[in-house]
Amino acid sequence: MMNYSPNRFRLSMGNIFVSLILVCFIWIGQQDESLEDSYQLKGRKEDYYNLLVAGFLDGSTAMKASVDPGLLSPDAEVRNKANYLLDANLYQGKYYLYYGVTPAVTLFTPYRLLTGYYLPTEIAILFSVAIGFLAATAVWREALSRYFTKISKWGESAAIILIGFSTATLFLLTRGAFYEIPIAGGYACSMLASLALWRSLHAKFKQKNFWLSIASLTLGLAVCCRPNYVFTLPVLLVIAFLKFRTTESYCSRGLTTLLAAAAGPAALIGLGQACYNYARFKDPIEFGFNYGLNSFFTSGNPLMSLRFFLPNLYWTYLSPPELSPYFPFVFPVAIKFLPSGYHGNEFYHGQFPTLLVSAWILIGSVCCNLLIRNNLKLFLKFLFCISAVLLGFIMLLGIRGNRYVVDFQAAFILMIAITGAIIWQQFTIHRRWSKIWRVGYIILVIISTGFNFLGAIQQFDQFGNRRSETYKNLQLIANNISSLIFTNIGRPPGPVKFTVVFANQEKAVIEPLLVAGLSEYIDSLYVVQYPDKRIELGLDHHAHGGPRSESIPIEPGRSYEIEVDLGAFYPPRVHPYFLKYDNISTDLVKNVARIKIDGRIVIDERMRSYDAPPWSLQFGLDRTRIKSKAFSGKISQIIYIKNKHQHNFTPDKLSDGIWQLSVDFSPTAIGTNQPILASGLAGAGNLLFAKILSSDQIQIGLDLWGYGAPVSDIISITGTTPHKFEIFVGPLAFRFPWSTSEYGEYIKHLDEHRDTLTVYIDGKFAWSTQIKHHVNSYNYVSIGTNSQGFDTAQAVFSGRIANVTIPQHLKKNLLKKFLNLPIKAAQ
Repeated sequence: MMNYSPNRFRLSMGNIFVSLILVCFIWIGQQDESLEDSYQLKGRKEDYYNLLVAGFLDGSTAMKASVDPGLLSPDAEVRNKANYLLDANLYQGKYYLYYGVTPAVTLFTPYRLLTGYYLPTEIAILFSVAIGFLAATAVWREALSRYFTKISKWGESAAIILIGFSTATLFLLTRGAFYEIPIAGGYACSMLASLALWRSLHAKFKQKNFWLSIASLTLGLAVCCRPNYVFTLPVLLVIAFLKFRTTESYCSRGLTTLLAAAAGPAALIGLGQACYNYARFKDPIEFGFNYGLNSFFTSGNPLMSLRFFLPNLYWTYLSPPELSPYFPFVFPVAIKFLPSGYHGNEFYHGQFPTLLVSAWILIGSVCCNLLIRNNLKLFLKFLFCISAVLLGFIMLLGIRGNRYVVDFQAAFILMIAITGAIIWQQFTIHRRWSKIWRVGYIILVIISTGFNFLGAIQQFDQFGNRRSETYKNLQLIANNISSLIFTNIGRPPGPVKFTVVFANQEKAVIEPLLVAGLSEYIDSLYVVQYPDKRIELGLDHHAHGGPRSESIPIEPGRSYEIEVDLGAFYPPRVHPYFLKYDNISTDLVKNVARIKIDGRIVIDERMRSYDAPPWSLQFGLDRTRIKSKAFSGKISQIIYIKNKHQHNFTPDKLSDGIWQLSVDFSPTAIGTNQPILASGLAGAGNLLFAKILSSDQIQIGLDLWGYGAPVSDIISITGTTPHKFEIFVGPLAFRFPWSTSEYGEYIKHLDEHRDTLTVYIDGKFAWSTQIKHHVNSYNYVSIGTNSQGFDTAQAVFSGRIANVTIPQHLKKNLLKKFLNLPIKAAQ
């Protein structure tokens, strides 16, 4: 029988966890259901970093992107109407990138030269995050073998999971945009610098300065990713000098060598950055912030201020996340106050669970009287100092974002993991208390890592929109479990009834009656009360607006019974509650917006709603708003009504996803965007629109609410009017119950086009694109109207547009055409 030593078993366990975390990085970084489609190693890419590399290869420091001539106009009105690249720099008629150049030089350009292809942003972020994690893990593993031989596999596993997940790098992976590239690069460089310093502190005499120079080099590269890392360079110098004092004689030669190793490589990198800045902006210290195309740069608000420090710190570490019984369970913190001049409004999850871990570490360090060896102490000082200076810098900014947390929390988490190992090994004062601390540490690590994992999935709702099938499967599993726990907590699903007494008003006021949901995901019922004893009831889907009643006469002081039924009062669509409902019926329930006053219906429309936790209802006040006036009257006798909705509703006719429209554009529509086919509701839908360029030229586009609006090339429309638009919507066609006897040969091809939108104009192919978002919004479709409020088109079609019934024998050929199948001549 083969014997395994504890160290070998520990190594095996560590390798397993490291491998699993790397696999998780790949999985959570997927931007598509298909792994191959998510990480495409070939083809052309048009993201900012690849445009910059294309410029490099053309001998320029500018991005290879055309500039709208309107941006160069001396007329401010013309400039304001011109198209531009958001968050790029415009200088002397060219686009530049103020985001760090290190990734372009070390990743994107070499990949382009070696392969001839363009590196996807998702792979660049994944690679950088993996390198940073492996470097941090290498530090931990070397510390483990040198100092912490008595730690159990549970302690080691907790530390590796903490380093892998609690650095907030998962937030970089799920979004996967060019914003995250320099942050991921800075994380990789800073962790490589930490590994190099660790080895310098523990190396033999001849290798110390070599590793110190590597630390200086990688920190210099980190500065070229994120300029705020410049504050870490003095920390490296101080730590190197402290090490020198304890191990070397005080001679000028040794000190000179040390300074050269600690500062020389970073200085060379800094010189290169200065030359790069000068080549772009004729100023060695200009990174491009003065030329940014972003509302922040034109707002007049300060980039940094002391008054931002405490609010940012509060939101980051002292605000617990909003919790829900529905997957993914954690949501952004409540931002209930803003200092003057604060510009950022991005949803922010904070890191409150990580604060709990650090507090537990502090308790353990006090209880066990830590004894730390000198080299280890110097390294922990380095981690603490670079974390503190980076935290201080970010907390002074007038903007916030989950991605910025990585800058300062990476070193902080590594410090916590090492300190936790010291406590684990030295906590021997009382065996019972030692066990309690260790169990508490593992539990808090699980909470912190679980929070970051779930928060990354929830961030901007991007995971659910981009990978809807995977998200639904996760929802199904998680909500089945949570439904068993939260069945009897809070209100039951269904309408709510309450009694209202309105107070006299001397002027018109808007006041809340009922608010449901979390701080950044709320649906509300409000009342507009006028001094002439009239009210209007209205609904709001968190700043998207909603239906509003007609004017209703009231008598102040008299009691009124109001009954409210909103989709927010019901669980998510993927929940055991809706197992007996078909898709159409579920949508009817989740989009209900019905208000009664004294039994009379005053609002009965459809409105998108969030999934409000059962305990989140507020009556007469709105604690989720920064400033909100409470209801001046009285609300009482709140009653929750059992759900009255019937399920398995089947409409008379389901749409098959194929339309033929007769379209006649108005001569006055030139220069406007016209709504053609809209789906869904405000905040969750898609709009097919036509951009009218001239009497015979148009473009068509698809506004995916919240996810951009791809537009076709210019399309010529000539000949007599009206024009014939033939439209295919894959999500509907795929779900439609086609007759197998008539369409059996076509059905098998529908899966290939399940996410496709295709348009033919006057019998000729016009455009095709992918419907990646709001694929379930096509249960509600309107033609020629934009009642949802898309900002890419006007409210109503200006000319004439009509839906034309397609004969059955022609529909077969039309479906074949959309599916790219051979078409026989119509009989």
